[in-house]
Amino acid sequence: MLQSGSLSNCSNLTDVTILSPTILDKGSSLSLPNNSNITIHVPDYLVNTYKADTYFYKYNIVGIDITQYDVVWPLDYSLDLNSYIRMAGEPKIRVGHNVNLTINGTDAQKFEDVTLLGHSMTQTYAYGDNYHNYYLKDWAQVLSTCDNVTVTGDV
Repeated sequence: MLQSGSLSNCSNLTDVTILSPTILDKGSSLSLPNNSNITIHVPDYLVNTYKADTYFYKYNIVGIDITQYDVVWPLDYSLDLNSYIRMAGEPKIRVGHNVNLTINGTDAQKFEDVTLLGHSMTQTYAYGDNYHNYYLKDWAQVLSTCDNVTVTGDV
């Protein structure tokens, strides 16, 4: 993991590859030089998202095929796969706490393995002399209007 601002003074930087299944927040450890000659390689399905982003739009955004990486893609931020945008191949994904993966449209989406993180717990709080229990739910969700989503491995 890069420290925030660690690339900002790299004036000769020409190529950056971002292996993140969701768009990076500009302040989340990546601070690029203000140089529009930099090419940023991102997963194919995120090219338009990066091109429309208020931080990344000024860079040359190029898609990469994620099928060349045999990794579990950690979805730590919500991801919307709209209409015909799909993750290539059959990726392994891990959907984090309080994260939504939304799959819309009609094109098929396959996953090899899907891990959904979450937990629930009871907490007690006092209101005056009364104590109340409430339940915290912190679950990952996969939401879909697509009737063609398949998991070929483990869930």
